[in-house]
Amino acid sequence: MTLEELRKEALELNLKERSVLAQDLLYSLDDLSPNELHAAWESEILRRIDELRSGKVKGVPAEEVFRKAKERLDGDLPSQRTA
Repeated sequence: MTLEELRKEALELNLKERSVLAQDLLYSLDDLSPNELHAAWESEILRRIDELRSGKVKGVPAEEVFRKAKERLDGDLPSQRTA
């Protein structure tokens, strides 16, 4: 199977299946162990919480995030993907 054939089949999966596949592929690119990956994410989460609490960054209301996500899923916004 060629990469293009695999890509075409993957794009025919439903949203949940594509999401699981994408997550698995992204994890496969990381050289970290599961414990190291967990620690890295924990550190990132704590950093972001600190930025929010200090006022360095401003949060986005959930309603706005969900509205924009729905628009993108519905195809109303231009794709951010670069081919």
